[in-house]
Amino acid sequence: MEKNNSLPLVVAVLVMAATTVFALVKGDSNPEPSAETVALQSTVEDLANQVGSMKEQMSSMTAQMQAAQAAGSMANAGVRREISQVQIDRMVADAVARLGPQINGGDVAADGVLTPEQEELAKQAKLDDALAKLLNPNLTEGGFEKLWKDLAEAGLLEEAIAMLEDQAAAYPENEDLQVQLGLAYLQPMNAGNVPPMEAGQWAIKADSTFDRVLEANPENWDARFIKAMSYTFWPAAYGKQQSAIDHFEILVDQQSRQNADPKFAQTHVFLGNMYYQTGQAEKAQEAWASGLAQYPNNTELQEKANSL
Repeated sequence: MEKNNSLPLVVAVLVMAATTVFALVKGDSNPEPSAETVALQSTVEDLANQVGSMKEQMSSMTAQMQAAQAAGSMANAGVRREISQVQIDRMVADAVARLGPQINGGDVAADGVLTPEQEELAKQAKLDDALAKLLNPNLTEGGFEKLWKDLAEAGLLEEAIAMLEDQAAAYPENEDLQVQLGLAYLQPMNAGNVPPMEAGQWAIKADSTFDRVLEANPENWDARFIKAMSYTFWPAAYGKQQSAIDHFEILVDQQSRQNADPKFAQTHVFLGNMYYQTGQAEKAQEAWASGLAQYPNNTELQEKANSL
């Protein structure tokens, strides 16, 4: 993919703009700055931090893209790299556009509280930052959980989901992005306090999203595993337990034709769990024992295999 040479210029403009405002605020000869000045200074410092964060993300993603290109990554990874770059461009351009009015006006409330416009700026910056991280292929499981937890605490879950929906609609062939959207639909329930009817709606959206991925690629491990996992939480009255077992069995067969991966051990753990929950103790023991033979260092399988 051709590198976007305009991006460093856009970042430079944003940095210079923030620096200019910061200098004006710092240059105030008044030894006791007003509440307006203090609030503006704080806002500019926050913006500078956001710029620094974006620059770090861009540097990391650029290195990842170069490494992937050198290694001859698969076509799907190439799509994902392109989306990451497009998203970064949009994020920085939006930040420049939003910073403009503050540079020109710099209005803050008399009591130092951020104006509605500044609050909207901070919210959008947080959403932009979250989406950029979700599109980063090196996001860890811990980072993923913390990201969604922070969004939930900020009351931005539905806004973040809407942004992912836009991206997924723009790039329907990107399986990773579709899986991220399916996971996003599960986050309101992870956050808790969701009415049963609303939880059901989110669950159906997630399930439908994983189905679309599997229709395009039945071998997508993440989509099938998460789909099966989500079924284990459905009330028994919906009859999803057998569906979960079916999907875990498909994964076991799929994994047998692939190179071993530590995450594959979880398929055996949960397949055994579902057998046990449905009164099939013998099959549960077989599933756990089979998994332990392949992944002898997995502590969960060790405990499960010795539990019966």
